[in-house]
Amino acid sequence: MSQATEKRHIKGLGEVYWNNVRLGSLMDEIKMSPALETVFRKEGNSTGKSIGRLVSDDLTVECTIGDFKMEQWRYAIGVAPSLASGSAVQSASTSAVLRKSEEVQLIGTTAKTLSEANISNVIVSSLDFETQHEVTTDYSIISATATITRVSGAGIVSGDYVNVTYDFTDSAAAIYNFGGKEQLFEAVLVVKCLTDNGKIWQLRCHRAVRDSGFDYSLMENDFSKVTLKFQILHDLTKVKGQQLGYWALEA
Repeated sequence: MSQATEKRHIKGLGEVYWNNVRLGSLMDEIKMSPALETVFRKEGNSTGKSIGRLVSDDLTVECTIGDFKMEQWRYAIGVAPSLASGSAVQSASTSAVLRKSEEVQLIGTTAKTLSEANISNVIVSSLDFETQHEVTTDYSIISATATITRVSGAGIVSGDYVNVTYDFTDSAAAIYNFGGKEQLFEAVLVVKCLTDNGKIWQLRCHRAVRDSGFDYSLMENDFSKVTLKFQILHDLTKVKGQQLGYWALEA
């Protein structure tokens, strides 16, 4: 196999890592957008430009990834790493208020127990949501035990199914807060692909932060596809010419 053929990339076998966390598989092309700003000047009595200098060297990297997981959410949003174990970002199990809906059948005045206890903000409606039933008039609710009972002779016919929507506290939920913090999450960005002969071709950027917003559709059948754009910062601890990152091809 020729050297040129060996260096061809196989579409669909790429992966993206940020802060050593795998964000997902590449779903499309990687867009690298360098932005170079230069200045030129004349020297001596020269009538033309004879000296040129680079004064700004910026880079953005954009990639679309799939199989995106909920636990990677804070990396996609770009929350500061110093907040990862604090109150602003919490990836461990903790308490959260969630909203839940259940379809239940109310027969006579027999109490029906819902799935969760200690509920609040209860709304009871018809299955098509066109009719909202009134507490006390149409039904009674005991929040602590999450039991609902139809009121005889009211707006709910015995045997009807109703939709019950309520808040409950999940004491083992995973919380991923975001918003309102100035500091950006900064970490090493790695984009890895495979060549035709299975060798690793890799882009490694020393300092990457999230840049701009992104679209994440909750209405798609595949929830995981998301496009991320990164601004690559200079690592001033490295020598000039090596401060943004490097390409590498496995031997």
